[in-house]
Amino acid sequence: MIIELGPKLHALCPTLHLTDSSSPSSLTNSQSKGNTLESFRLKEGKTLPFRVVSTDIEKRKIVLTAKKTLVKSTKAIISDYNVEEGKEAHGYVLGVKPGVGVVVGFYNGVRGLVRYTELGQEFIDHPNDCYHVGQVVSCQVVKCNPERKKLFLSFGLFKLIF
Repeated sequence: MIIELGPKLHALCPTLHLTDSSSPSSLTNSQSKGNTLESFRLKEGKTLPFRVVSTDIEKRKIVLTAKKTLVKSTKAIISDYNVEEGKEAHGYVLGVKPGVGVVVGFYNGVRGLVRYTELGQEFIDHPNDCYHVGQVVSCQVVKCNPERKKLFLSFGLFKLIF
């Protein structure tokens, strides 16, 4: 969805960032209708709250999110790899890597990994059954290495948002 921020200033809100759940079935259903605006009951000209996910000045590109949990979150905003260990933040699932864990996205292209051992209090055999791309999650920073751009996270005691 293209969002007009002002005269000659537009931004993109990808389908992945339209709702908190972004479940595979809801995205498939909306895409099959061929009209994402209609399927999410949005009307042209309506004012909506967004949060900037990333910007690229050289490419003149702005990416926004409309995920309510991310827009209204009072937790830390992770936008670089220099993060204090123990910080709690909301992010969104970018993917599930078999045998490795869940990749979580944050602001400004920052990504972190939740290893299988950090997925929760109980061992999860098939993370694909519990996590899907676009799902909003609450996590905690376990370890960060700014020089190598590595961020390790835990879902630990946190529950899934959607």
